[in-house]
Amino acid sequence: MKYRIFFIVLISFSLYSAAVDSAEVLYEKGRYSDAITLLRTEGDQKDPEVPFRIGWYAHYLAYDSRPFEGDLRFWSDSVVSYLDRAIELKEGWFGDAQYFLGAEYGARAMDSLRSGSAEGFIAEYRAGMDKGCYPPWFTEYGRNLLASCATNAILFVVGDFQYNSTQVVQHLEDFRKDVTVIPMGYMLGRPWFVQRLRDGLSGVLVPAPIGWSDREIMNIRPYKWQSHVIDIEPPELYYKFFKIKNPFLWELEPDMIAGERRMLSPWRAVLAEIVEENAFERPIYITYGWTEGFYSGLYPYTMDLGIVRRLLPFTTGGTEWEANWYLIEYFLIKNDGLSDLNTVDTLDMPRISPLLRTYHRAVYSLANHYLEIGEEEKARDIIEFIKRKMSVGEFSQ
Repeated sequence: MKYRIFFIVLISFSLYSAAVDSAEVLYEKGRYSDAITLLRTEGDQKDPEVPFRIGWYAHYLAYDSRPFEGDLRFWSDSVVSYLDRAIELKEGWFGDAQYFLGAEYGARAMDSLRSGSAEGFIAEYRAGMDKGCYPPWFTEYGRNLLASCATNAILFVVGDFQYNSTQVVQHLEDFRKDVTVIPMGYMLGRPWFVQRLRDGLSGVLVPAPIGWSDREIMNIRPYKWQSHVIDIEPPELYYKFFKIKNPFLWELEPDMIAGERRMLSPWRAVLAEIVEENAFERPIYITYGWTEGFYSGLYPYTMDLGIVRRLLPFTTGGTEWEANWYLIEYFLIKNDGLSDLNTVDTLDMPRISPLLRTYHRAVYSLANHYLEIGEEEKARDIIEFIKRKMSVGEFSQ
């Protein structure tokens, strides 16, 4: 009899495990609804992995698939409920579930931004914070991104980690709200978001320099485009301080192909509009973690500041403006910018924590700089700092 019970349990476990594996295959094919249905009907609802994956896939279905049909708020409440359940069943830190729960609250905040509710925007992030979705290393990263920027800056970020971390500290800690944070990629292809960027929202978003009319914004689309040089005249101060002699000449390449036509994507068109309209009146920064395409040809014109790069109106390679080593050391080391980094050991979020390698890139570059200029003792101090403060998570070996 006991063997029969054992085999029944074993078979049940195998079936539940097979449901998770089969759902993952469906997810990889973009069949989110089918994956969710399979887990709901055949998955072990007492296994935290099952409600976690339902919440995860449901999040993707709502925001990363074709237009969602139905009551999005009701669906979002369901996502939150499943992820809450997964965390409850885990009875401890469940990093990826916490990540997706935080991302869901970020998506809800974005919906409040769309409707013009500053209170709702802040409330969603507060709800995520109250549920532990934004651990100390997470918020510290957002704080360091913002601290790396000059007053009244524009900061282009990529991905929900960089965007949500900056929004949490801006609006829950009232930190560096002068900075306009702009998530790159598909958000800049959404007319409502570009309109909100242009107009701003009191208490939440400082307007970005966008000169397009409502009609032009609502008509955002891929544009027929050949390589074109954009000529931008910076303020006189730039000529004097940086001793430049020419305006900023930026060759903007097409980044889409439709048949035989070369096209400019909506998001790259909006990026170009902001850079051109701004004309260096406000300092512009771009985060690390981007693929080359995201820089849109701007990378050679940027100065390394550790985990961000500042846009300048000339190529910086081989000049004294290639990197500001003093500020890199100040922000990340002397200003104790990595005091919470060690919390990733116990509060890891494997889907996003690899982005913390941008810290390591910056500090190793600093050590290498000191070696190159013959400051070996300073280089050793930096290496010791890395061993003492930065040997965490995937970098512990």
